[in-house]
Amino acid sequence: MRQRTFLTGIWRHAAPRARQAQQGMTLIFALITMLALSMAAVALIRSVDTGAGILGNLSFKRDTLLAADTAMRSGVAWVAARSGKLELQTDQPGGYYASYFARFDPVGHSTDPQRTVVDWDGDNCKAAKANGVGTAACIVPSDVISLRGGALKARYVIERLCDKPGNMLTTTMICTKPMVTIVNSMVKGEISYQSAPPPGAPALQQFFRITVRTQGARNSTSFTETIVHF
Repeated sequence: MRQRTFLTGIWRHAAPRARQAQQGMTLIFALITMLALSMAAVALIRSVDTGAGILGNLSFKRDTLLAADTAMRSGVAWVAARSGKLELQTDQPGGYYASYFARFDPVGHSTDPQRTVVDWDGDNCKAAKANGVGTAACIVPSDVISLRGGALKARYVIERLCDKPGNMLTTTMICTKPMVTIVNSMVKGEISYQSAPPPGAPALQQFFRITVRTQGARNSTSFTETIVHF
């Protein structure tokens, strides 16, 4: 009888210790689980923030591209107002150049020391020269075009696609010319299938390249290039 009582006492004494050990292990696993959930929550928050930032940047980029189209049309209007006039045969203030630049670097990231860069910021091409690469020329673009109440700003450069200024009908000048005769049309997007001109007949159309840089919110910047002819 004493032995039974003694064993019962041992069992009663050992049971609380086992329960305490189980509770300790449960607490450890609970802490590990909470830590893992916390890390997952932090990662999720960062992922959401990054996604929102990317969407925001894409939205700002889209705005600058849309604004670039407006600035490009301003350049087209400038050329159209002078089509057929002697002004287009020489460089003009406001970002017009009567010949193209063979090593044109509108973005300013080229490593060619003979490149031609654009003074987009009005600081003598400081940003383009900061990378230690030389430049052959720093050309001046158009005046700033403010859009959407000044939230977006654009400037453009117009190049006539000829190797030098002057009359494009001279024999010493090389200009971009169409492969076939192109008839001017007021229909947007029309394609002409006119026959080619006879040998030696000059093409009277002049081609121009309009390069636009647009800046918007959060330093979002877009560059566009458009080829037009008159």
